[in-house]
Amino acid sequence: MRSSLLVIALLGLTSGACGTSSLTGSTGTGGSTGAGGSTGTGGATSLGSPGQVTFVLTTPPATSFCDQHTCGGGNLHLSILTTDGTEIGWQGADYCLPSCDLCNPVACPLLAIFCPAPEGAAYTGETATWNGIDTNNNLTCGDAHMTCSSTKFWQPGGYIARFCATPGTVSQPDGGLPVCSATGAPVCSDTPFSFPSDGTVTLTLPAD
Repeated sequence: MRSSLLVIALLGLTSGACGTSSLTGSTGTGGSTGAGGSTGTGGATSLGSPGQVTFVLTTPPATSFCDQHTCGGGNLHLSILTTDGTEIGWQGADYCLPSCDLCNPVACPLLAIFCPAPEGAAYTGETATWNGIDTNNNLTCGDAHMTCSSTKFWQPGGYIARFCATPGTVSQPDGGLPVCSATGAPVCSDTPFSFPSDGTVTLTLPAD
């Protein structure tokens, strides 16, 4: 009887080694990523977005800020950085550049070439949303070393939001477009945050 039990036990071990056993060992898990603003930045991956975070940018009412818009666009007031200070390309891909994975030239509309005259405008804040995207528009691909764009997504963790604006006033010259005249150096404020987040992250510049 004891010999029969020993044979059965050996057969069970052999079956488990071949992968037919119904019991499986637990798989290992990846290292934990930072969850708060004071913790580490999450790793980057080519997978999709793990969520989003919304920023509300506000300026102090006692100080006037303005931008000198060029080519129909405004100044970038929000930067997103990893905890070691590396800036993330959160604005997305340049649609006039091909994907580095495909490396096929793309047609760029003439609208992208047209550049309106510079124009000044007051700046009082804005709302922006980040879904973890990080785009590098300065890569090359193919034998011709074509400039291309590559995108990845950052994973949950702690990051830094940097909000900057330039103090200034807007004037209206006779017969011309509004002009933003700076009255001081750009003012910036860094705020740690957790990504993703169900709430909003409020960024406020210090008073003059």
